[in-house]
Amino acid sequence: LYISNNLFMGNIGGVYSWCSDFAKAKIEIEIINMLENINKKVFFKPYPEFNKRYYESNPCLNELKNKNNIEIIKENYDARYFINNFKLLICGMATSTVSWTIMSDIPTVFINYKNIAPLNQDAYNIFKKGLFLFDYDDKNFFSDITSFLNKDLEEIKKIWQSKKTHRN
Repeated sequence: LYISNNLFMGNIGGVYSWCSDFAKAKIEIEIINMLENINKKVFFKPYPEFNKRYYESNPCLNELKNKNNIEIIKENYDARYFINNFKLLICGMATSTVSWTIMSDIPTVFINYKNIAPLNQDAYNIFKKGLFLFDYDDKNFFSDITSFLNKDLEEIKKIWQSKKTHRN
C-alpha cells in the first residue's frame, strides 16, 4: 500500500514544504512510475481531500488511470482504518500517517524528502534503524528502492523483525 500524503495546498499551505504543488505532483508521478515497475500488486491511497484547492483533477490520480498493477483506493477516508489489510506499507513525510504504519507493525518503507517535511537528524537516525528509509534525493534512490521492493515479502519481513528493537 502506497499512502500518499500529497495534499495540494494552493497558496494556503504551511511552512512544512519548500516546493510548489507542481513540484510535489512531479515527484509523486515519479514514485507512481517506479511503483508500476515492481513485481507486486500496488494499492494507492490518495490523501483524503475535503477542501479542494484546484478546479482541475489531481494529476497524480490521472497518471494512475493507465497503470496495470496499481489500484486506486477511492474511498475518501483515512488509511489508518484499513492499513492492516496490507503486507507492506510505503509512505513519506513525518505526519500522523507514519505513526499509524509503525504502530501496525507491518513492514514500512519511509521516503524522506529534502524539501517536503524532511525528518530532523534525530528522527532520521531513528527511522533509519527501525524502518526501511530511503532518501528521495539520493542519486540511486529509484534503483535502490525498486530493488528493495522487488524482494520477496518473507525476506522483507525477516529484515523488519531484525529492526524491532529500534522501533520499540
